[in-house]
Amino acid sequence: MRQEAGIFQEQLGEFFKYQVYEFDSMQELQNLVKRFQKEFFAADKKLDAKKEELFRDKRIEKWKLDPQVLNVFTRENLIKDKRLAFSKMLPKVPRGNNEGGRKRKMHITFTCPSATTSTASATKSLVFTS
Repeated sequence: MRQEAGIFQEQLGEFFKYQVYEFDSMQELQNLVKRFQKEFFAADKKLDAKKEELFRDKRIEKWKLDPQVLNVFTRENLIKDKRLAFSKMLPKVPRGNNEGGRKRKMHITFTCPSATTSTASATKSLVFTS
C-alpha cells in the first residue's frame, strides 16, 4: 500500500509540475494578446482621427478615393454622409473588416502543445472588435 501511495504521489507531482509550465506559457500568450489588442485599438483610433480630420477638411481629393467611387457617389453625398465617407476614404490603409460600416475585427489564435501528452494541446482564440 505504501508503495502504491508513493507511486501515486510521484505521478501526481509530475503531472502538476508540467501543469505549471503550461500555465506559465498560457500567461505569456495572454500578455502577448493584450499587447496585440492594445496596438490594434491604438492604430484603429489613429486611423479614425485621420479620417475625421480629412472629413472636416472637405477636400475629397485628399481622401485617396478609388476613382470608381466618384462614378457611383456624388461629391455632395460623400461630404454630407460621414459614415459613407469613412467607409470609402483611405481604401489602401488596412483596417480589418470595415466595408459598408461593419465592425472591424482582428482574429488571433494560439495553439500550444501540451507538455504532459503528445496529443493534447491548449488553444486560445480571440476576436477583437471595434
